[in-house]
Amino acid sequence: MIFFLYGKNDIKIREEIDKIKSSQNYNEVIRLSAEEIEIDKFAESITNPSLFGHKILVILESYAGKNEDLLTYVKVSRKASPKTDIAMALHKDLRENSKILKEIKAVKSEKPEFTTRSGTISARAKIIKPKEEKNSKIFDFIDSVYSKNRARSYSLLEEISGDGEEIFRIHSLLMYQLRNLLRAKHSAKTTVPPFVKRKLARQAGNFSEKRLLELCSFIYHKDIEMKTGKIPHNILNTVIIEEILGEE
Repeated sequence: MIFFLYGKNDIKIREEIDKIKSSQNYNEVIRLSAEEIEIDKFAESITNPSLFGHKILVILESYAGKNEDLLTYVKVSRKASPKTDIAMALHKDLRENSKILKEIKAVKSEKPEFTTRSGTISARAKIIKPKEEKNSKIFDFIDSVYSKNRARSYSLLEEISGDGEEIFRIHSLLMYQLRNLLRAKHSAKTTVPPFVKRKLARQAGNFSEKRLLELCSFIYHKDIEMKTGKIPHNILNTVIIEEILGEE
């Protein structure tokens, strides 16, 4: 199965990938960057079945790849082993008549499975294009919180709340960014563009590793308290924001 995700809404694309991961019982998840891996290495990662018969999800992300190169990845993806699914995330827009989309649609229209010498291959495809964010202020708000800018954080919180942004979406994005800061703190390999890496590094510099782990625990337990009725959901984000903005 090939999941093809594209568009400029990076957060939504990541959320969709998380949904794919949780919807299947994958034994292994492999993350790759189209800008860093050679096509033959990619082909090797998707065509070689697991020795233990495990179900594998290969996530291939691209931010700056050329369309002709990405088209090659799509074509190679058709040869994935039966127990390997591919989530191909292209972080940019495509024209409806682009060769990449035509290729994916061709795969999508094929019969669910076909047999080759190497076994039965599932070549079905699903195209996912998350909607663009109409309100980019929420991302400015998240950046302000982790940059410890109290005045701007509360100003933007009032604005996005007035625009109808859901409390639980704000909560999930605060947690999502916290996980990104932990990765940045450890200089973990990521597929985000360089300017995002620099921003995350700056924000991570506002916290010690110990403090970031404490915040993860704090947000986790506040989430449980909210779900069990121990804390009103309408003050959940304010409590979390205060904890993030507070001193270590």
